[in-house]
Amino acid sequence: MASGIKLEREATEVEDQEIKKTFAKLDRNGDGRISVDELVKGARYLGINPTIDDAEAMIQEIDANVLQF
Repeated sequence: MASGIKLEREATEVEDQEIKKTFAKLDRNGDGRISVDELVKGARYLGINPTIDDAEAMIQEIDANVLQF
């Protein structure tokens, strides 16, 4: 997995809407957060089979990057 998420530009309105739709599909219980279980199930739906450790690492990396903004 690549280390660090760097945004080169702000998302366009269309991209922002797509991100929100994708987030809502992954957030199965509607609590405004994507859990490890929700991430794993969403990835498996797409044919990707991350381990629980992989999913936890992805969430930690994204959470750390969001806190930097």
